[in-house]
Amino acid sequence: MKRTMALLLLTSVLVIALTGCKNTVAMNKSPYSADIQDNRVSMTVKETDIKASTDLITLVIKNALGVDIYFGHEPHLEKLIDDQWYVVPLNDKAGWTEEEVVLEGRGMIEEKFYLTFYDDLSKGEYRVIKNFYMDDGSKIMASVEFNIN
Repeated sequence: MKRTMALLLLTSVLVIALTGCKNTVAMNKSPYSADIQDNRVSMTVKETDIKASTDLITLVIKNALGVDIYFGHEPHLEKLIDDQWYVVPLNDKAGWTEEEVVLEGRGMIEEKFYLTFYDDLSKGEYRVIKNFYMDDGSKIMASVEFNIN
């Protein structure tokens, strides 16, 4: 009888523990400042109503310089939590090409940004950060904020 009760109690504890555990990933604080906008390059998000089920968004990138700039497709997403930006980790589905994209001087380009590269995006404020490079090797950083409803 005691053995049966102990087994039932152990089974109950295991069921509660396993169903109550959620696979959460700790997010690290952003290495970037709160304001990452450079007037030489601007980014906007084309979509206006983004939900947690949205697969991708379109970044509209504009080069205000009179010279070409270069960038890659590597994704970087952050979430604002309690007035602090945190890096959202990539999942196992993430993959991108290492090709270099040329954005002509005073040009504009659209780039797909896959939200499916991240797990469990909940409602909140997010930002995409991208690095751009000039011929002399100098770096320009730009970001765009958007909400997931």
